[in-house]
Amino acid sequence: MPKLHYSSMPRLACIAALMLAFVLVPPPARCSDTKPVSEAQVIDEPTTVVWRAIQNLRTADKQRRRLVSYENNEAIIEERFPALPIVGEATCLYKEREVPEKEINFSLISSDHFKVFEGTWSLERLSDGRTKVSLSSNLDTGLRIPFWREITRAATSRSVKHRLQELSEQAHKLASQQACAAR
Repeated sequence: MPKLHYSSMPRLACIAALMLAFVLVPPPARCSDTKPVSEAQVIDEPTTVVWRAIQNLRTADKQRRRLVSYENNEAIIEERFPALPIVGEATCLYKEREVPEKEINFSLISSDHFKVFEGTWSLERLSDGRTKVSLSSNLDTGLRIPFWREITRAATSRSVKHRLQELSEQAHKLASQQACAAR
């Protein structure tokens, strides 16, 4: 075994401290310089129906979405995104936190591609009985090629518009079912 000299001790202590810092320091929080995409739509149904329709979307497309668990106004959802530009297919697990009939905040738990996946559904009861729904979504796929921000923003914008359309259809379907059941 080599003999350590006094002059090498401070150097060894620094190396040991650095190695320990790498082990003890938590990884940086997920952050991105992407900006959320937001859209709003008025749906000709009451807030209670629209709220229920958002919850139904969790299980409406069994090919893409799976409700993993639901407890105390928190849902865990696994979702598959089959055709993202450049990335291809991605899967993520995320949490939705509900403030009943007002908003649902979603945030990423884990993903095979996404670095950031977060946003909010907001519901506003209008005086005429309809509901204004706003959806804000922020996505970072981790893709770093020229124009990645523009590509990601365009894909997110299409997805947000599609989700709002899907919600509108689900709300109308749910309202029709409720009307038939009431007869």
